[in-house]
Amino acid sequence: MEIIDILVAEHRVIERMNALLRTELAESEIKGEVRLSFVYAAADFFKSYADETHHGKEEGILIRRLEGKPVSGEERALIARIAAEHAAIRAEVTSLALDARKYEAGDQSAAARLRASMKRLIAIYPGHIELEENDFFQQPWAISARRKKTRWPSLAMTMTPIWHTRSMSTFC
Repeated sequence: MEIIDILVAEHRVIERMNALLRTELAESEIKGEVRLSFVYAAADFFKSYADETHHGKEEGILIRRLEGKPVSGEERALIARIAAEHAAIRAEVTSLALDARKYEAGDQSAAARLRASMKRLIAIYPGHIELEENDFFQQPWAISARRKKTRWPSLAMTMTPIWHTRSMSTFC
């Protein structure tokens, strides 16, 4: 399986979690409380699967492969934007986890911050996925790799943990 095919499949998994996050946020706003078990699991998913595994492939395989190769200014700007969005997502997930701990410790004001982090994660992912699939993965280097049936390092396969099959069943 090609690395880009793997990444696109992983986007579908992230979209599923994002939909669950949206549902959980709506329920939290109706009930006026935050279900910490879900928030902790979501933070773990976004950190372990979305960031370390998925973004790890994009940054550790794709972008690293492009370093030192002739890429256009447009491609460099695209890579910079993707990296900035990854950093923003990491920061949001960190805030989500920290505020969950504060809420669990009795800080009721953390609930509003938790909901705000959930809203920002829900908002960023659709555009981020669209940017990658419709722009980044459509660049000449990606199209060329697909035409040549280029095989990427087997590391791409080993970086896909069983997390989503093991833990997604908890939410679905």
